[in-house]
Amino acid sequence: MATESISLPLDEDGLHAAPAVTVKAAPLLNRTLSLFLMTMVLANISAHMYEPLLPLYLKSLNANVVQVGLFFTLSQIIPLALQILGGWVSDSLGRLRSIGLG
Repeated sequence: MATESISLPLDEDGLHAAPAVTVKAAPLLNRTLSLFLMTMVLANISAHMYEPLLPLYLKSLNANVVQVGLFFTLSQIIPLALQILGGWVSDSLGRLRSIGLG
């Protein structure tokens, strides 16, 4: 079995210098990720465009200030309670089974 030796150039100290290797860094945001990011930004903007007008809509339905406040309070509390319930279900059944159930 023949072995070949590779001789590396010596530097000023007489030590073998490692060959220079250039590594091209991958871009942080490639085209697909940039498109996905822009799509998510537009989706979130469009999903929340109605929120500033919601109190006016509720007032047009003859809701008083207490009912409008109750609506916004419940719209924040109910998802929180459902997230806690969903976490308990996920812990009980396992993550994949709970995703399959949903």
